[in-house]
This record gives sequence, structure tokens and C-alpha cells, in this order.
Amino acid sequence: MAVWLSGAAQRTLWSHPDGVRYYQTMRPLCCVLLLASCVSNATAQSPASDSAVRAVRAVTARDELLPWVAFDGSSVCSNHVVRHLEVVRVADGTTAWSNQRWGQLLGELANGDLVVTNLDTEGRRKLEVAVLARADGAVRWSCSANVPAATESASWTLTESGATGQLIAQYSQGGAAHPPPPQLDALELELTEAGCELHPQPGSGLAPVAIDGPLPREWTSRDVALRLEPPVPGAPNAGPSFGPPAHLVATRAGQTLWNREIQTRSLAPCLAP
Repeated sequence: MAVWLSGAAQRTLWSHPDGVRYYQTMRPLCCVLLLASCVSNATAQSPASDSAVRAVRAVTARDELLPWVAFDGSSVCSNHVVRHLEVVRVADGTTAWSNQRWGQLLGELANGDLVVTNLDTEGRRKLEVAVLARADGAVRWSCSANVPAATESASWTLTESGATGQLIAQYSQGGAAHPPPPQLDALELELTEAGCELHPQPGSGLAPVAIDGPLPREWTSRDVALRLEPPVPGAPNAGPSFGPPAHLVATRAGQTLWNREIQTRSLAPCLAP
């Protein structure tokens, strides 16, 4: 706090024989007290919390790059789906880079890095979670966990410190009667300063049959709007494993910049025995 002397006190100080020397002694102390008051009243700027930096967020089109998971194919009458990670340039719709090793995109971190897993790929024998550089897909860090042999995919829910994934077992549908898919455990993904950790958790019940994300989806990048348009209702399938195409469309001020065709799963019901 500041030290203030009244007029009477100042006159008493200067009239004292040692007043000048006393003032010279006290002046540095007054300055120190005043400086301490300024420091104590200042608002400290705390750095961003570790949880805020490590929190997984929904995917955006930041840095003019839109990441997503492209559909490659699926087995007839089962949930065996094969996908791969792609990153699309917002400017022209071309592929900036892709990687067959990763088949699930959980989200992104505050710095734009991508959080992915190797589920929904052919190499899903052991669960691996990784954080990739957005620009080129370089692995920043990763962690892995053993999962049951029946694991086919996982449905993830984002949390403040990572994500929780309900493992999904392989199952068949259509035709003859099939036993229900086995109930698998869940996994808690915890993002830490050193990387990530996977902790087993009790399962939350039978997994949903549909594991595809909702359509359509929209993103923005500066003045460009991107929209994933669903297939045209009633359009014919493109093959046994492929449905009618969807379209990723980029527009600026209402004008179409580019239109990219996207493969989708077959919409035909499974009738095989």
C-alpha cells in the first residue's frame, strides 16, 4: 500500500533535527511499499490448463484442410467396414494426404492435430490411438491396448480429458437368425502431457447396429462453406458394397467452387442366409 503523510506530520518531520536524515532513510522504504502494492494489485495471467490443451474437439476445416474418413468397402451382411483417413484441401477439393493405417477420426486438439485410431481398417488386430500432424500426417505420439478378438469397431464419446470408446463386436444381420453380438468393454482414452493412456472400463450395453456418422455435415473455412450432401433418395447402389454417392460441395458467396463425389455404404437390405 502507499504511505501518505499529512501536512502536520510533514511539518513535524522537517522541524525535527534529524528530519532530513529520517526522510532520506524512509523514502526508499516508501518506494518499496508502493511498488509492492502495484504488484499485488496486478492480475496474474495463468497459462491455459492442460485439460484445455488436451481436450478433443469436433473436427473443423482450419488451416484450409478438412480431415475425414473415407469409405472403402464392407462385407455383405456384417458390420465389417474398411475405411481410411483423408485430408482434403479446401481450395480445390483435392487430397492433401491420406493414410490407410487409420480408419477412425475422433476429433482434433486445440492446435489442430488429429486424434485417430486404427479401428475400421484391415490392421485392427490391436487398438492403436495416435495424434497426427494436420499438415502431413506425421505421428506426434501414440498409445495402444489389447482388445478382444471380436472387436470390429468402437463408438467414441468426447470428454474433457480425451474420449470414451465403446468397443463394438463383429455381428451378422439379415437372412437366417443370428445370435446377438457379444457385449464388449469400453475404453477410456486419457490424453496426458507425455502422450496418451488407455484404461479398460465396464461396457455400457449392446452397441448400436449403425455406426456411421450422421449426414449431412457442414464446415466453414474463411469465406468458404463446405457441406457433405447425402445420397439422393432412391438412387441406385453403385455396387454390392457401395451405395449411391454422396457429395462434398464447397461454395463461396453461394457459388459452387468444386463438387467431390464420395463413396458410401450400400443401402440395400441384407437378405443372404
